[in-house]
Amino acid sequence: MKPGFSNAHMNLVYAVIGDEDAAVKKINETKLIEQRRARFAKALPYAENWYKLQPENIDAVSTLKDIYTVTKNTEKAAALKTKLAELEAKQTK
Repeated sequence: MKPGFSNAHMNLVYAVIGDEDAAVKKINETKLIEQRRARFAKALPYAENWYKLQPENIDAVSTLKDIYTVTKNTEKAAALKTKLAELEAKQTK
């Protein structure tokens, strides 16, 4: 590479940095996902209490299932998915 060939240096800069727009977008998405997960975790105790008070309420079950899914509690989410299906089946009869 010629030391005075500015285009070569420019190309190397962009090659090393990569797709900055995509990187910034991923960072922002990650922050948004983390913020969403934090909001859902904060709402979790309220949703659990709602469910304890109304275990047959489809909205309570569905909401708590979704919160468990977002907060990555897959075991509890799966149990509530089953319960939700049972409640919806009862409702259609």
